[in-house]
Amino acid sequence: MSKDRPHAIDVTIDNDQWCDLGHLSKDLGPDQKKWDEVAWTSFFERILLKVAAVLGVDKPFGLSILLTDNHHIQELNHNFRGKNKPTNVLSFPSGIEHPSPDGFFFSRRCGLCP
Repeated sequence: MSKDRPHAIDVTIDNDQWCDLGHLSKDLGPDQKKWDEVAWTSFFERILLKVAAVLGVDKPFGLSILLTDNHHIQELNHNFRGKNKPTNVLSFPSGIEHPSPDGFFFSRRCGLCP
């Protein structure tokens, strides 16, 4: 775990609709042209650091985010909650059994669907 970054954010995009969000282009960094994993990681990192500061979180944290579509989130919701319908947000086991190179272990994953 890095002392400079006491947190880790892992973003996976499995649907291209998350990459084409022109209406949010003002939130992209100066070198970013589209919403890829790097852009989304930076976006979530800014939000989470502000939330951590407001809440007084001073311990390391990690977050794994899956940006997906209705079909995939419905499959996950069915598999993990027994509900065969899509949802906007779902927390489920990550399936990651080993820590990241920075030493973070993501035991759960947050799935988001537009």
